[in-house]
Amino acid sequence: MGNCFSQAPEASHDPVPIGGSKVQQADVKSQRVLPIEVEVHKEDIKEKDVVEVQTVSQAISQVERGSNRVSDEQRTGEDSDEFVDAYDDIRHFERSETPEAPQPPVVNGEPQEAERKRILEVNPMLLEKHDRVGKGSSGSVYKALHVETGRIVALKCVPLTLKAGDREEVVVKLRELYSSDHPNVCQFHGAEYDAERSTILIAMEYMDLRSLKDITKSCGKIPEKVMGNCASQILEALTYLHTTRRIIHRDVKPSNVLVNSRGSFKLGDFGMSKELSNTLSAGQTWVGTSSYMSPERVSGLDYSYNADVWGLGILVYESCSGQPAYAGSTFELLDEIVDGEPPALTAEAFSEEAVNFVRVCLEKDHKKRPDCPLLSSQPFILLHAKYNITEWLASL
Repeated sequence: MGNCFSQAPEASHDPVPIGGSKVQQADVKSQRVLPIEVEVHKEDIKEKDVVEVQTVSQAISQVERGSNRVSDEQRTGEDSDEFVDAYDDIRHFERSETPEAPQPPVVNGEPQEAERKRILEVNPMLLEKHDRVGKGSSGSVYKALHVETGRIVALKCVPLTLKAGDREEVVVKLRELYSSDHPNVCQFHGAEYDAERSTILIAMEYMDLRSLKDITKSCGKIPEKVMGNCASQILEALTYLHTTRRIIHRDVKPSNVLVNSRGSFKLGDFGMSKELSNTLSAGQTWVGTSSYMSPERVSGLDYSYNADVWGLGILVYESCSGQPAYAGSTFELLDEIVDGEPPALTAEAFSEEAVNFVRVCLEKDHKKRPDCPLLSSQPFILLHAKYNITEWLASL
């Protein structure tokens, strides 16, 4: 669930070209990664369960530490984030029971710029918490109502004990990290610290169809046209993060791609706030779900923006094929990523455009792997970027 956006160095301006030229300042130096088996207990986090921390950096790291853990699910090729299926089928997902306030004018399915900025800020402390819609190792996500406006939002609650002098700094850093402004990045509505319950509250845009992971669990394989449209929107989000925010997402995976019934796919920033503790050196840390990590990251080599392209390729492969890209124990999985052949869609079952898109994304040599602007000109994207997926989503 999450934001482990990794801040690229201040001097980083140029994404990695496809031609194989040596990457200079855009690279992030990474130490050698040693895979560690970690047992994760999946019991629900209760409001009384809090973690006491001593420093601001520890507090920020603890906010969503789940992105650094390897669970039993990951060892079978599945990421660790879990959504709570109220009715065991995505077609029965609950829609808002409370009528929402009139929506602002939209362009291409999204609020206009001025209106989007106007509705960004709410105080999470004033939200009326409703049903839980998701959970992770760091906390839970609830459907919530902003009573004053009638808006439905997603409220993440992270049990965390902070010293009085650290609370404001933590909240400010959270706001800085989460405040992206792009139609394909989940809107951030606000963050506060609830001292009475020792909990950090993060209010985000509510996506009524939840995540791409939930959709694949419900329907299995996703049609190429739908995935082409999805990949197009995620490329837009990554291009914004890489070129405008100068940050590397580092955890592109199905559970971090959220979906709404209007046909929007948006990158969620749940579970990805590790870089807050040290924005310049976060590229040296193990952040992300192991089965979606690029070979250069697993190997401890330099990596740059196109590490996210690898994650996108794995996402498209799994969504189209209905199969995990990698399986096995953690050590087997990481060895396969580094030494094995990358996953590939078969020409017998998929179009040439889809096969080539996944192949290009999963180029193991990161110096030859394209950046997001180059990927946007791929035939797979050009063919399906304008495909209307709302009818397909309504059929779920």
